[in-house]
Amino acid sequence: MSVPNPLLDVRGLRVAFGDREVVHGVDFVIQPGEKLALVGESGSGKTVTALSLLGLAQDAQVQGSAQFGQTETVNLLGLSERQLRALRGQDIAMIFQEPMTALNPVLTVGEQIAEVLQLKQGLSTAESAKAAIILIADTGIAEPARRFKAYPHQLSGGQRQRAMIAMALACRPKLLLADEPTTALDVTVRRQILDLLDQLQRKHGMAVLLITHDLNLVRQFAHRVAIMEAGRIVEQGDVANVFAQPQHAYTRRLLASRPSRQVLPAQPDADKGLVPIGQICGGTRG
Repeated sequence: MSVPNPLLDVRGLRVAFGDREVVHGVDFVIQPGEKLALVGESGSGKTVTALSLLGLAQDAQVQGSAQFGQTETVNLLGLSERQLRALRGQDIAMIFQEPMTALNPVLTVGEQIAEVLQLKQGLSTAESAKAAIILIADTGIAEPARRFKAYPHQLSGGQRQRAMIAMALACRPKLLLADEPTTALDVTVRRQILDLLDQLQRKHGMAVLLITHDLNLVRQFAHRVAIMEAGRIVEQGDVANVFAQPQHAYTRRLLASRPSRQVLPAQPDADKGLVPIGQICGGTRG
């Protein structure tokens, strides 16, 4: 069985700011419909790697090759700003870590999603509004028509992240770059967002590059993982294989650093000395 051409083929990616190089000759590929997790500690270069693919790493000097597409390929690193602007949101979209800094505070969530549809797909105001409400509903936000008119500050953290996902998927991109999409959320909402991304990825058949430091997230979501240390990818492969038999010392340290919780059995006299709840409330319960 022949292996399909990769959707994204990154070779020798180097990123520098001034005279300091922070990404050193990174190579990786993403197949159509694949979920690849780029994992590393803060400062390892994983976010800069993703941003540089779309020309969003400000003041960066970028070298290497990032061939995108299966039939007709383009080198993302050789495109002009105008060409990249046409491609962003249309073929490659990005979800940022903190939606409050990425969403426009003076426009409603619905207006911002509709604007993408008007600019990228040429829909009318009425058509884009209707499509935006459907997208909001697809991300599981209750009362989508009402939330269309809400401003970012009027939504919860989980709802803002869902709105950001709706905006990113407005044009059905082939590749989604998700930069720490659940970091600012509590555990329950984090799992909901992860399940939503998984569901939408399968529904639309898009590929996902997940940037994260959360190894549990990787285990639950990704097909393959690339481990990044100090601007270099030191190990990559199927998630199950890398987690079961890590080859690089840094990967082993990362896996060993995962917190574990040991729950001890309650002692027979554990309840001694506790104050009855009735006394705390100022009376007794009959």
